[in-house]
Amino acid sequence: MSDFNQFLFIYEELINQIATQDNVDQKLILRVLNCRDQLHTLLEESQKVSVLNQEKLITLDQQLLKQSNQINKAVDFLGIHQSINKPEDYWWWHLDSKVKKHPWQKLDWLWKSLNIAGLAFNITLITDIASRFFVAGSTGIIGALTVALPSAITLLKASGDFNTQTNQSINNFLSKLKIKSYLYEELKLLWTVILTLVILALYLLLPKFSLLYNELGFQSHSQGNLGQAEKHYKRAVSLDPDNYFSHYNLGAVYEETKRIDLAKQQYLLAAKGNFPTAYNNLARFFILENKPSEAVSMLLSGLRVPDREDQTSYSLLKNFGWARFLQEDFDLAINYLQAAIDFYESQPTDVQLEFDNRASAYCLMAKTLEAKNPESPSEPELILSMWRSCNELGNINNIDEDRWLIEARKRLKG
Repeated sequence: MSDFNQFLFIYEELINQIATQDNVDQKLILRVLNCRDQLHTLLEESQKVSVLNQEKLITLDQQLLKQSNQINKAVDFLGIHQSINKPEDYWWWHLDSKVKKHPWQKLDWLWKSLNIAGLAFNITLITDIASRFFVAGSTGIIGALTVALPSAITLLKASGDFNTQTNQSINNFLSKLKIKSYLYEELKLLWTVILTLVILALYLLLPKFSLLYNELGFQSHSQGNLGQAEKHYKRAVSLDPDNYFSHYNLGAVYEETKRIDLAKQQYLLAAKGNFPTAYNNLARFFILENKPSEAVSMLLSGLRVPDREDQTSYSLLKNFGWARFLQEDFDLAINYLQAAIDFYESQPTDVQLEFDNRASAYCLMAKTLEAKNPESPSEPELILSMWRSCNELGNINNIDEDRWLIEARKRLKG
């Protein structure tokens, strides 16, 4: 048997295998293509080939062309072209160009482009979400569970779309599901769209996660664990910059740990949300810095906010009186301090006990009455009464009241 006849026989056997097998592997296809190379070489060497064998070769080539669709499902021709660069006249190496495309496949370029854009958007969004959880170091259990799953799915999806071998495996899987090949790109885009919707839903839920971390921070704060509270609050404001409660709480942690500049920054952010307690705390900082005019501006903003907490209303009135005291507008200071005292005394006993600065208005009232007429203070009994209330209600854990308590004791002894 001549070489040509031998390879022609092998060529026929291999083509028959392709026709009879449901799942054709790439190894078989490569054997067919290489066998066809040998036949081509033998023809070029001008070996005598009978007309019968020529007709048989034509028939087998036609069979191979008819099986182009099946072969394309099993072979990554893009990878073959990159590794084995055969010229166009070796048509059997270019069976991917022989496949008759469904009309829908004319838009595959569009679906692929949208798929790539969608994956890029998903990766960007996942990166943003992850960075928000990582703002205070590790993501924590909640952050890890929230970020890990969509991140893994997105990376696997990207790997499948951009890795030719993985992409071919996906195509083979879709083929086993009896899905038409012209729908592959649409299905891949649909999966990307579904993934995008899941990640967008996660992104829209970030304010909910922010509230959860704020609650965790509040629990740690209440237990005196300021380090853990700071981490939770920082993560809360990172997940939702408009969570003004968390900005305020983080500012309170900074204030307790003597990081005043950082506390001011957080209180200012909380104040943007019309948070009255933030206005009050900023005003107190300005008072301590002997900037009463700036304090008054903050206090006016705080007093304009309706539905304030009882202690906040008391503190705003008290600090307004304190600011006017620094401006030596003693009459106006007395008016505001008296309003603060009246507000405090009108509260039920259980509410009064919750005030952590309940002595402040009495202490400041005593100081203001003394300062109004330093040579011969009027109403000495009232002044002593105020110093007495200051001493009885004062809290040494309150920085402001601690120094006023010392003054109160001196006055009462004198």
